[in-house]
Amino acid sequence: MIALEHTRMWPGAVADALVAWQHATLPGTADRLFHRCLCDECTGDAPRRRLQQALLALPPWAGRQLYALVLPIDRYSISRR
Repeated sequence: MIALEHTRMWPGAVADALVAWQHATLPGTADRLFHRCLCDECTGDAPRRRLQQALLALPPWAGRQLYALVLPIDRYSISRR
């Protein structure tokens, strides 16, 4: 993760994307968004795209660990549609 963030992203990019995806998707977190930036890069689907970039770039073992964190949020997002 560190190598990926220092070469293709920026330090903390994956954690920021995970938090932003969670805040944009899960109930009870929308109120927190009003204290943050509301642009598409922060609250739209950009955080999920950034997570997908990380999932594809990480070694399989690290990708599985990250996906275990992303999957519950994805499932909830899909169930809301």
